[in-house]
Amino acid sequence: MTPKEETLFALCAPPVDELEEWRWGMYVIDAYKAPLDFPRWRPCPVCNRRPRVWKFDNGRYAKCMCGGKYDGAHISAEPIGDCVRRTGGFAEYKDDELLDNWNDHVAGLTLK
Repeated sequence: MTPKEETLFALCAPPVDELEEWRWGMYVIDAYKAPLDFPRWRPCPVCNRRPRVWKFDNGRYAKCMCGGKYDGAHISAEPIGDCVRRTGGFAEYKDDELLDNWNDHVAGLTLK
C-alpha cells in the first residue's frame, strides 16, 4: 500500500475492533479487507454490515456477513485481467464497478 493509500485508509476505514475482526473471520477468508472508500459502500440490509472486498488480477469480489465463509455468496465485477484480454487495454476498465454492483445488489434487497 502506498503512503497516500494508507492515509486514505486510516481516514475512511472503520476503527479496528478485535471482536468485530473475529466475527469477520468466520464469514470471509483473510484476503477480504475493508475497502479504502468505506463510506461509499451501502450496508447490507440483512446483516447491517458494509462489505469486505478482495481485489486481485483475476477477480474482484465483495462479501458481507450473510452466508458462510466458503459458500460463494458474493458480488463480483470484471477483473482487470479479463478487461485487458477482451479489449487489449485499460480503456474500458471501470474501477468503481464492484462498488456499483454492490450498491445495486443492496438496493435490490431493500426493495424486496
